[in-house]
Amino acid sequence: RADIRAGQRVRIAAGTYEGESGTVESIVAGVIPAAVVRTADGKSRRVRTIDLVPEAGAGPTGAGPAAS
Repeated sequence: RADIRAGQRVRIAAGTYEGESGTVESIVAGVIPAAVVRTADGKSRRVRTIDLVPEAGAGPTGAGPAAS
């Protein structure tokens, strides 16, 4: 998925860790693209990018849109 970037807040939508939220630490290219996600409890998970959903309002740095 081209819309997943390092530093982005995401939610894991499928698989063993479904429902967990975290921050993308890195993207792993390959036949099945994956990402290393650091969860709120401090553990890292390797997850297929197809199983990640960007959290609403979270930009590439994890910050929401700027208030004006």
